Amino acid sequence: MDAKKELAKAEQDSINAFEEYRHAQIDKINENDSAIMHMRMKMKTENAAMREKHEKKIAELEKKNANMRMKLNDYKYDGKSSWQNFKSEFNHDMEELGHAFKDLTVKNTK
Repeated sequence: MDAKKELAKAEQDSINAFEEYRHAQIDKINENDSAIMHMRMKMKTENAAMREKHEKKIAELEKKNANMRMKLNDYKYDGKSSWQNFKSEFNHDMEELGHAFKDLTVKNTK
């Protein structure tokens, strides 16, 4: 009986960890949306050639960010093991997206 309770508690703890992670990632995705909006506003002051160059890169970031949101929203918790695999892959993808944002903002300030 105790083993069943411990197993149920461990499973619930994993579900809770997933929900906390999900909310934290949604916050990061929303921050990316804000950064995209800020970049678009800043871009309005650039010359036409730079504006066109940055528009393409910003559109790519916007698409990647939307895909990450969709990936997170579509994921359904299916046990601790699959959740850990999803989390690892998602973290990697979010890290790459973060680097892409950083690269664009660094180039924007030069």
